[in-house]
Amino acid sequence: MMACGVCCFVWRGKVEIRQFVWDVVDSNSWLIVENHRGLLVDAVDADALYQAVRELDDLTIILTHCHFDHICGLNRIRELRPDVKVLATALCSEKIGSKYRNMSSTATAFMAFYNGSYYETAPMECSPADVTFSERHSIACSPEIHCCRFRQ
Repeated sequence: MMACGVCCFVWRGKVEIRQFVWDVVDSNSWLIVENHRGLLVDAVDADALYQAVRELDDLTIILTHCHFDHICGLNRIRELRPDVKVLATALCSEKIGSKYRNMSSTATAFMAFYNGSYYETAPMECSPADVTFSERHSIACSPEIHCCRFRQ
């Protein structure tokens, strides 16, 4: 994977895709790896994910949206990897910084409703994304080179 600036990812070789699950509410992260460089889609709280990101030479995270179950591992990953770049829409970037807008302030109640058991989670806030883009984006792909480009 080659990063063209911080907004374009090009895959030219063998790509490994791994799924990580935060089993409290069945939320997923997807890690795409090529040559020890990773693109992580969402950041769940999973020990196996933390181990995987430690082993990478380079890591970029893209957030699909701001809900707590998609960002609950973001602060930990930023601790483990201070060099990580986080991409998100401008609105998502703003909302992850508020325990009310990212819904983590009501997470314990939600999870009790969701799975019928008590799982306490502390409200959380995250620093804004390093790169933001508009809600509209473009994606271009070909059989040889897979490229996802996000307009800022």
